[in-house]
Amino acid sequence: VSSVGGDQVRMRATAHSVASRIAYTVHLITLPSGTVVREYVAGNGIVFGVAWEGPTLPDLKATLGEAFDRYVAATAMRRTTPLAVSTDA
Repeated sequence: VSSVGGDQVRMRATAHSVASRIAYTVHLITLPSGTVVREYVAGNGIVFGVAWEGPTLPDLKATLGEAFDRYVAATAMRRTTPLAVSTDA
């Protein structure tokens, strides 16, 4: 969860909402371009999902951290469907 605040600073974004659910919290930040990034954080503080929508991509290397290389590899095999990358770790 500490990476969410770091992402906000690196992307010069504005945090505008946190929505708590029973098993997780959703942190929403808005980039200067208007793109909204949602980071899903489990109760144990681990970010388990990231989604975005808007006119520009967020800095994916910073946002995805260690998962960035898996994301790049998965996009190479992706067709026109939404992309989901998951691991057991």
